[in-house]
Formats: sequence, structure tokens, C-alpha cells
Amino acid sequence: MNNASKVISRQLVKRQQYYEIGTVYAICFVDEDAERGIDDWFHHYVVTNKKYSARQMHGVEWFFIELGKWKRSSIRIMASL
Repeated sequence: MNNASKVISRQLVKRQQYYEIGTVYAICFVDEDAERGIDDWFHHYVVTNKKYSARQMHGVEWFFIELGKWKRSSIRIMASL
């Protein structure tokens, strides 16, 4: 998350509007069960306003890939072929 924030800040120059910068996509590989109780191995996160959940901060998005769950999912798919 820190690196994604750095990429955003490096895009800004004086008097530039926030909407003019490009979206930063961070792909994070996790070697543990980050989302316990959820079988999905792919998670897409964005920043939202806690009070107004329909409001989203554009400009940065994170994609987390849980390697252990992905491997188990791949094995099940291959076994069913």
C-alpha cells in the first residue's frame, strides 16, 4: 500500500488536478490465508468512504492473490478435466 501511494504522489505536479493522474493498480501476492473463511483466492480492494459507502476514492486499487488458495483451486480444476 505504501508503494502504491508513492506512485500516486510521484505523478502529481504543482497545480495538477487529482482527476488528471493515472490510476495505480497494485498486485500483491500473499503467501498465507489473508481472508479466512472465504474460498476465493482473488480479492479486489478500493478505498471507500466509511460513512458514505457508495463514494469511492479513484486513483488506486489493490488486487490480492492468495497463493495457497490459488494452488488448491488450480489442482481442483485440473482434476476435473
